[in-house]
Amino acid sequence: SAFTKDVWLANISSFSQGIISGESEKITTIQNELREDHPQLKISLIDIGGAFHTPKMRNARKELAAFLGDVKFRKPRVPLILNATGEPEEDPGEIERLLLRQMTARLYFPRTVRKLPLATRVHEIVVPLGGRPTVSQFINGGKKRPRQLSLPKKVTAGQSS
Repeated sequence: SAFTKDVWLANISSFSQGIISGESEKITTIQNELREDHPQLKISLIDIGGAFHTPKMRNARKELAAFLGDVKFRKPRVPLILNATGEPEEDPGEIERLLLRQMTARLYFPRTVRKLPLATRVHEIVVPLGGRPTVSQFINGGKKRPRQLSLPKKVTAGQSS
């Protein structure tokens, strides 16, 4: 198997979907092995800009930490549930720590969803990834989607989207 120190289970998106991340050639080898050994699985490559939620993001984490050094975090009006732990959090220092942690740590999204109160309206910020399912679709099993804010791929200063 190609699972090595260069490939990680980066995200458990739902009870039926996970995302592995790492070196491209090793991902391709794993993809081929899975298709051969488990033809019933749906396997898709997602072209993204980095090995997010893996140790490969250590340098980006350091850069974010330096940037956040000038940011004053305040207690949120409602508890935040960050994917790094799936637990509600209100402490500003802990929120900052968890934002950094989730850059290099595996995400386990079903744990986050279980912490949401049943009547919660989910609001999300969506960065377009080419028509991929969004967070609200995982939560709602593909049913009615809550309100979303989609960010344009590129916005120039002074330009509205």
